[in-house]
Amino acid sequence: MGRESNVRLEYESPKVVTYHEADILEQLGPAQACTSPCPVP
Repeated sequence: MGRESNVRLEYESPKVVTYHEADILEQLGPAQACTSPCPVP
């Protein structure tokens, strides 16, 4: 195997994303999570 290069990659800090309830519902679209039987449309 060849020698590993000594190239250092620039550190990229992790991104923290906070979602509000409305944002989650928008991402899910028509998906639902029911704890009891879901109503049938």
